[in-house]
Amino acid sequence: MSNFEVVPVADLASALAIRSQSLHVGGGDFPFLKLNQDGAWTFGADKIETQEKSRWAVNPNSFTEGFIAWGKSEVIDERMTAMTSAAPISQNDLPPVPEAVKGWQKQLGCMLVCVNGDDKGTQVMFKTSSFGGVKGVRALVDAVVTQLGSDQVNIMPIVELSEEHYMHKDWNKLIYGPVFEVKNFVPVDATEIESEPEPKAVKKRRRPAAAA
Repeated sequence: MSNFEVVPVADLASALAIRSQSLHVGGGDFPFLKLNQDGAWTFGADKIETQEKSRWAVNPNSFTEGFIAWGKSEVIDERMTAMTSAAPISQNDLPPVPEAVKGWQKQLGCMLVCVNGDDKGTQVMFKTSSFGGVKGVRALVDAVVTQLGSDQVNIMPIVELSEEHYMHKDWNKLIYGPVFEVKNFVPVDATEIESEPEPKAVKKRRRPAAAA
């Protein structure tokens, strides 16, 4: 499901449980999955909109954590490691980033692959440093930890992408946060994943037009 090293389930459970407690809500070669400001989930540079009710497998070995430093519109620096790493990144060990707007910010990430619909087989990276994003990934980590406590075979969550929102009083606009709705768990090495219902086509799917 990803290029991350597979770790024994006992070690995975211990590492994720420990990391989850420290996750305060406060790249690669794969397209990025994003929840846009209008509440739509898209992936890739062309902002391809995901299908409603599409389901995605999240490799529990792919959870990452670290820090990112943003400029006005660009990434100045980023330091990430596997959440199962014996040596997590400490913010105290990171170099100063005076040009960063908010300094170093906590960032979490994971890999997902679509298991049904038009995008079946598409693998994406989700990374977030926002309050709502960290909250969403932490809830997903907690769900995996809970599952590992009762079943050490079916440990890969199958999720539907959703969102939650609230009205920001000062900005007078809706602020969206990602929600990963866990539908079931399957083995990490599962080759065929049954997933119902089938996703619905979006009215205006954000896919680039075909070349003339």
